[in-house]
Amino acid sequence: MAIQNNKENPIILALIIILGFVAGYYYNSNYNAEAITLPTSPIGEKSDLLQFSDLLIDPTQLTSSKFKDNRIFGPLPVDGGSSGVSNPFAH
Repeated sequence: MAIQNNKENPIILALIIILGFVAGYYYNSNYNAEAITLPTSPIGEKSDLLQFSDLLIDPTQLTSSKFKDNRIFGPLPVDGGSSGVSNPFAH
């Protein structure tokens, strides 16, 4: 295969760019924004948060043996580090 002439390369590049613009224009002109609909709920409808109204939290779980067996790993207090950003967890 022969190497193409340098004068042909910019012409081919310009044709590719023009074809890209034409294809993009054609694609966007056929795009129908009404075809995409997002499901919405009416304003007066019941909230999904009401399903948590009967939620019972048992505080005795915090005093159970499983909760007390948790261990702390790593140094305390948390070291600020050397990243240059202030660590919100450092004291």
